[in-house]
Amino acid sequence: MTPNQKRATELRQHLEKWLKAHKLLKDGVFDTPEDPEAIDTSQGAKPTYLVLRFDGSLYDLFYERENDKVRAEFDRIVADHGFWYDFYDSTTLDFMDAEGPPAPEDEGPPTPEQEAFLRKRREDEAFLDDLAQSGWKSDGSGGLCDPNDPDVSMWYNPLTSELLLSPKCAERVRAGIAKAQGGPTAGMSIDGTPP
Repeated sequence: MTPNQKRATELRQHLEKWLKAHKLLKDGVFDTPEDPEAIDTSQGAKPTYLVLRFDGSLYDLFYERENDKVRAEFDRIVADHGFWYDFYDSTTLDFMDAEGPPAPEDEGPPTPEQEAFLRKRREDEAFLDDLAQSGWKSDGSGGLCDPNDPDVSMWYNPLTSELLLSPKCAERVRAGIAKAQGGPTAGMSIDGTPP
């Protein structure tokens, strides 16, 4: 068993206990791929260490807004174990290692590009943590939204380290940039420059 498979087993046990406590376990079943790292990653595929198939009230956890607090707890547990998840389809989650597959032993230390990518990822995750600490809530789709205006939201893509903004959030950013620069917001791009 690889270290990532061991962590996936620990994640599964933690989630099973948590789901049982929230009376959601009856609507889901976990599956563990036999050899997740034996896939061709050259086309961008990521090893899946754990799979969760679900319906019923567990389905509602991912698709109903009233479960935001519970969903945020679920997301935190997954992140605390060093994983992230993506929807394989509407009733299946695939859990991948947040840092990606382990590097082969002979690759040596990370390249400067890899270090920069990981540094940016840590900065973005810290920024999202700060937002969550200041009251932003899970938007039910893996992002965070302003507690006073759910249409102001952002999502973080851990594969690309991109921070994606909703149109209303982008407009708020444009207005803040324009105010800081002392100018109007109309016709400006997200970085405050004319298009």
